[in-house]
Order: sequence, then C-alpha cells, then structure tokens
Amino acid sequence: MELKRPLYKSQIEAAKRLHDNLNEWTDSERVLNTISNKFPKFDKDSMLIKSVIINTLYSTNVMAIARMAVHLNNVIGKIDINKAGPELVEKMALLPRTKSQIKVRRFHSFSAKFAHFFIDNDKFPILDSYAEKMLKYHLGNKLYRSDRSKRYMVFIENLNRLYRYSELKCSYKLIDHYFWIAGQYHRWLKKPDGQVNIMLKELFSNPSGSEAKYLKQLINI
Repeated sequence: MELKRPLYKSQIEAAKRLHDNLNEWTDSERVLNTISNKFPKFDKDSMLIKSVIINTLYSTNVMAIARMAVHLNNVIGKIDINKAGPELVEKMALLPRTKSQIKVRRFHSFSAKFAHFFIDNDKFPILDSYAEKMLKYHLGNKLYRSDRSKRYMVFIENLNRLYRYSELKCSYKLIDHYFWIAGQYHRWLKKPDGQVNIMLKELFSNPSGSEAKYLKQLINI
C-alpha cells in the first residue's frame, strides 16, 4: 500500500524556511520556551500561567481556562509524567462537565499544544485541524483512520504511518510547521479570500522571490 501523495524532505525544509521568516510566530514559540524554563513544575499556579498563554497565543477557545488548569493539575499530579504517552493528552482534553452542562467537552488541540510545549515536544506532536487535513491529504482514504472518541491517539497512529511510509526523520516540531503552513496554503489556493492566518495570508499574497520558490517546493510543484 502506498501514500496517496508522497511527502518529501524538500517540502519539510521549505516549510522550515518559510516558518523561520515569520517573526511573530517564532517570537511566540520563544516565549513559550521561556515560560517552560521559568515554570518547569506543574503546580496549580504554573498550570494556570501555562494554560492561559497556550489558550491566548493559539486561540484554542477554552472559555473556562481556570477550571481547565485545575483539571490539568489533577490529571498530571496522578501520573509519572516521564512515562506518559498519548493517552495523557486524551485525559487532559476531557474537561469534566459542570452540573449545568449536558455534554462533556474535549479540548484536544489545547491539550496537545500544552503537552508539546510544556511536557515533551519530542513525544507529543501538535494536533489541530490543519494537521489532520494534511495527514489525510497524504495518506488518502485507504491509510487514514478517524475516530473522534480517541482523536489524539488516532492522530498519533496516522502520523506514525506517514513517517513510516515517507521514511521521514524530522522532528515533530518540523512536521508541525509543514502541516500548519501547507494546510493553510492549500486552503488559500482554493479560496484566496477565505479564512487563513493573517501573517500567512500576507506571505501567500506577496511573497518575495525566495518565498515564492519555497511555496512551490511546499506543495511539490
């Protein structure tokens, strides 16, 4: 069985080149690394600070962020974090409902980003809609698996499948850069007036000579 669309090293490298020129985004990642270093523990206060900054920088739409921080503290406080796997993100994502709520809500994107930046970026890749769409773009219907009840664990399975079939050796951080930029570039190509990141819309609309070259490499033209 083969990938529907191969993923090449040149595409990952093109995404890195483009990402490195997005000053606002690289600044955000630098701030997250600083927060991680200054607040290495997972006590109540540190959890709240980390939760607020992830929710703000990434617009992960967690309205009850203080309650989420308490929930994360409860989840992480009961485990050996060094031995944790993707099931940890599933537990973190499941915010217990209040008495007035009918359904339990899951915040996979928030939890994956929290784990990536504050627990282990080599173990926990970032999950968002662009990452899922690009995985399906490359894997195709025959290789791509979907299960909303175990969204992050299935995401890891799909990602590992892409790594295996593409023989990739890059970090999760680099594959995230590719998913994020390429996913939005595909959307922009189909609908230039559609909703994409403001920084990326400017890049796609008015690329420099070198950026135009990287954009072509990004989608393997």
